[in-house]
Amino acid sequence: MSQPTYSYRYRPAYGNSGNWMIEFMRGDEREELMKDLMNAINSLQPVVEGASDMLFVVGIDINTTEGTFGFSKDEWGGVFLDAAIPLLDKIDELLIINPNFEKVEINPDDFR
Repeated sequence: MSQPTYSYRYRPAYGNSGNWMIEFMRGDEREELMKDLMNAINSLQPVVEGASDMLFVVGIDINTTEGTFGFSKDEWGGVFLDAAIPLLDKIDELLIINPNFEKVEINPDDFR
C-alpha cells in the first residue's frame, strides 16, 4: 500500500486559547495541496471568498455549507486550517476517509 500524499495533525492552536487547528505536515510544500483539500471536502461545497497577503503569511478564506475556515501558509512552509471546532471536526472526518490524507494522532498536552 502506498503512503498518502499528505499528513496532518488536528491539534490545539498556539497559545492557550482553547482553539484548535489542522496543521499539514508531509506534503505541505506541494502546490496541489489546496486543490486536493478542496476535492477532499467537496461535500461541504467549498468556495474561495477572499485572500490576504500579510507579512510572512498568505491567508485564504473559504466558505462552506458548514461555515468559513481559513487556509494559511506561512513563509516557513507551514500550512494551517483554522475555524470553529465543529467545522474542523467535519473537515477532519472527511480527510480521514480520503486516501490522500493521513491523520497523525497527537497528545494535546504536548501543545501546552
